[in-house]
Amino acid sequence: MRMTKRELPVAFAGILLLVIRLGLVYMRLQVRSKRAERVFRKHLVRGGMHPEQARQLAADYRSISSLRRILGATRVPIPFLR
Repeated sequence: MRMTKRELPVAFAGILLLVIRLGLVYMRLQVRSKRAERVFRKHLVRGGMHPEQARQLAADYRSISSLRRILGATRVPIPFLR
């Protein structure tokens, strides 16, 4: 089905709005992830773990929210991520 010239701007605006919303959700996820990493690391060090090990473990904890990791889990080939 082809779009008419009148429908094209509406479709484009809808796609743009979706991309903006997804971007905002992802940015919020990153902020919360960074905060959680910091708290997690502090608790590990307070609990007696060596600071370097705590830093590495906390970084691994945060990498769970990596966009590459999230999209890679979908098993959909995305050329620009390779």
